[in-house]
Amino acid sequence: MKRKITTYNYLWMAVVFLILGKIFSAWFVSPEIIGGDWPTYSLEFLHEQRIFPSLWSTYRGLGGAVTPLLNLETFQAFLVVPWVNWLGLPWSLVYKVGWFGLFVILSFLSPIVLWHSIFPRVSSWWPAFLAGLIYSTNTYILMVTGGGQMGVALAYAVAPLVLASFVKLYESIYISFSVVIPAKAGIQSGSPIGSGMTERAIIAGLALGFQLMIDPRIAYVTMIAVGFYYMVEKARLPQYYLWSAIILGSSLVLAALLNAFWLLPTAATASRTVSELGAIYTSSSAVPFFSFADFSHALSLLHPNWPENVFGKTYFLQPEFLVLPILAYASLLFLKKAKSRREIIFFCLLGLLGAFLAKGANEPFGGVYLWLFEHVPGFVMFRDPTKWYVLIAISYSILIPYTLARLGKTVLMAVFILFWLFTIRQAALGQLGGTFAKRNVPKEYVELANFIARQPEFFRTLWVPKQPRFSPVSDLHPSFFSEYITSASTAAGFVERFDTPDTQGRLEELAVKYVVIPYDALGEIFLDDRQYDPKQRQEWERYLDNIKWLKKLSSGSITVYETSRHNDHFWVSDGKISGYRMLSPDRYEVTLATKTPAVLYFSEGFHPGWRVRFGSETIVSRKTSAGLNSFVIPGGFTRDIQVFFYPEVYVKWGRMVSIVTLAGVAVFVILQSQRRRRSL
Repeated sequence: MKRKITTYNYLWMAVVFLILGKIFSAWFVSPEIIGGDWPTYSLEFLHEQRIFPSLWSTYRGLGGAVTPLLNLETFQAFLVVPWVNWLGLPWSLVYKVGWFGLFVILSFLSPIVLWHSIFPRVSSWWPAFLAGLIYSTNTYILMVTGGGQMGVALAYAVAPLVLASFVKLYESIYISFSVVIPAKAGIQSGSPIGSGMTERAIIAGLALGFQLMIDPRIAYVTMIAVGFYYMVEKARLPQYYLWSAIILGSSLVLAALLNAFWLLPTAATASRTVSELGAIYTSSSAVPFFSFADFSHALSLLHPNWPENVFGKTYFLQPEFLVLPILAYASLLFLKKAKSRREIIFFCLLGLLGAFLAKGANEPFGGVYLWLFEHVPGFVMFRDPTKWYVLIAISYSILIPYTLARLGKTVLMAVFILFWLFTIRQAALGQLGGTFAKRNVPKEYVELANFIARQPEFFRTLWVPKQPRFSPVSDLHPSFFSEYITSASTAAGFVERFDTPDTQGRLEELAVKYVVIPYDALGEIFLDDRQYDPKQRQEWERYLDNIKWLKKLSSGSITVYETSRHNDHFWVSDGKISGYRMLSPDRYEVTLATKTPAVLYFSEGFHPGWRVRFGSETIVSRKTSAGLNSFVIPGGFTRDIQVFFYPEVYVKWGRMVSIVTLAGVAVFVILQSQRRRRSL
């Protein structure tokens, strides 16, 4: 059915756009977006970025393999390198458009696409606009975006679009099997997959591939919804269920091949990655702690941390939110006359499934979630069960507009929008914190970043007691915080363990040139019962002033100390390093001269993947007492040697697979367009 946007629909569209503008305007009128987990980068860091990031990240503390984050690092590089480094656009403009702006657009449009995929016969647009409003501004996603978790947010934004693409794929399967094949009995013995079905499978694979690159957890949740949809729709094509599964699987394979650049190295290094994450990420004992939502919060689409978004601080159920599940499940009252009965039942069951899983280990039947966490492949990614709110948001964004549309009274649209604004009034009134608060990068950190960037040699900065969000970092000048040295939480306890010859020697090996006490501009570090306490900072400075091998360079908002000495990125026990250069974070070239066997030290966190190659010989790294890399080098030569991170080869192989797959899709699209052009 052809849909016309009437003047009446334009009015509702304007109302919805005004609401979206009011809620998200803070992102685009502030000079910077600061808050939650959203990072702040220095110019030095941005200028070092490469279009294809390495598996090894030098700027993170002592360095480390970014296997679980290579997907996001790649997406970020696609924004930074072309737009900032090549075209010279401000990073603040690029990330506001590429991250936050893209989220606003997709989170509003995706449920509209899903709505019209489910209800293609509905000509009115206002229920679809309402679906977009509910999905893009509910308390769950406002807490996620307010917390700066934009990877989760962007993957959430495309979840309805991914589901819609698989719905369309299933419909093409149904049409081919129930209409085309019976009409052409002569081709029943061949493959039933036609070009139209292939195109739908490719579209679904591309949509899922993008979501998988942004956040595999949300992609996993979305595919649970897709699988659930195919199970509900199975009765329509029971004899072709196997073919349906094969075609669905082809889209999954395409999505995986497009993400081979990070999936392959992740699979190759999975055992070490899991061991490095530790039990806090992989043991079910951590799940009850992170199960913040109870069933009533989840069923009501109310984030347990709404509206303050303080980690671990949950709030009582706000009774007005109970209206949402009532409206959503009231859709069952119209089931007898509904033309899309299976779809309504599907979204009702999807909402209940999401609510049950989002409560995590809480009752009722909390043990079920713990069992799933321990036994179902991939479920270990969900120690924080609130990720399952995605299913509830998808469900309610379809069911609530459907109920209001079936009631047939347009005045209910206005009443519901007013009610919706009341439930998220803190967002509408600009009272949310995190990324929604208007802040600037303190000038003190800009000055410190410029001071560090002017120094051409490699060194690290140690922040005590914690590293602030504004700390300048780069491959040339990494930084880390005091927990790498000692876990002491007080200034006195820290200095007692810090002011020793052993610690001084370790800092020298770690190439620490500066020790810095941060300016706690946002009141996030020096806290007493969650309140900023300036006396704590004064205490840290007083204790560090008494360490003789620290020279105080500056005091004030940021206090900077310089150590008496520090090593370079490379040094040798018995010999001479004439020079070295970084080819990339995973590869270095070192000019080394030794007369006798010597040990080459490399100031990066130990990983057995680091190797030295000279000639035909390869030497594997050994761990030093300071947790760094070392290589036993035979003596009697002066030559250039290669220091490289071997697991990077998996990234290169995977990247080749991804590029070839993307090129193949492009060739198919071009050939199909030419075929259509010739047929016209």
